[in-house]
Amino acid sequence: MSGFTPFYCCYLLHSINKKQSFYIGSTPNPEKRLRQHNGSLTHGGAYRTKRLGTRPWEMVMFVYGFPNRIVALQFEHAWQHGYQTHFIAPEERVIKHKNGGRSLKYRLGVVRLLLKNQFFQRLDLKVQFFNKNALQCWKQNEFHIETPFPLEADISDGSLEDMKMTTTHTVDDILDYAQANLELVTNFYKQEKNKFETVMIAFCDSLSNGYLKCDICQQEFDYMDEDSTLKPYIAFCLNYTTCNSHFHLECLYKKYISEEENVTESKIIPTGGECPICHVSMKWTDIVKYSCGIKCKYGE
Repeated sequence: MSGFTPFYCCYLLHSINKKQSFYIGSTPNPEKRLRQHNGSLTHGGAYRTKRLGTRPWEMVMFVYGFPNRIVALQFEHAWQHGYQTHFIAPEERVIKHKNGGRSLKYRLGVVRLLLKNQFFQRLDLKVQFFNKNALQCWKQNEFHIETPFPLEADISDGSLEDMKMTTTHTVDDILDYAQANLELVTNFYKQEKNKFETVMIAFCDSLSNGYLKCDICQQEFDYMDEDSTLKPYIAFCLNYTTCNSHFHLECLYKKYISEEENVTESKIIPTGGECPICHVSMKWTDIVKYSCGIKCKYGE
């Protein structure tokens, strides 16, 4: 639990100077990572993004909502190797060999195929764009990749359009464009952090009362006690402003799994369910994120 982070994303960089240059990576902090890639932070930044003439980079989009670093790295590796990853069936691949598919439509096509995979489906991942042209390319869906559910994609207010490189553009123009992109990424990342922290404050306030009962099994837990056995993984109703219910994570898990149809060995992660008390719909990935955050804050 020491490595818990409430935010992890896999991102796509596009060189502002060299339009055929892309880079795929993952990070818990896209603001810091983009600054590293562009050289404003001296430590960090991948070697490939330091190549002559490729800086500055624009972060055109990212996929976020990964529960941990390991899963994000799995997605990153699969995205980088769309021509051979086991997450995409050979007959569905839009990139057929190592040196193929270097344009934006291929990069986004691989994202669609990965999100279509059953493993990533159940993680409720989201797609955020910071570039209007990239979103348009996504919507065009040139490879006609169909998914059994709508893919959630959004774009930040004030997102940019591609900078058409001409002889009239100065170095300052390019740097201003890169700075505007950094601000978009920074604002979105801060908003997500603030959302998480606001909810955590409310949950921690409830825990400060001491003994609480699981509203499913009625057994007590107490995160204020030094006894670690009284600190199991717990879950709160996400409708916390009007519902003060709380549960053992295990109890809620068993309830949701029992309610899901066609549960198989490969589908051991529930998608979510209703709060047993107020019946508001809750996503399992959100429930687990806050449960892990609480456990990390108060220790094992």
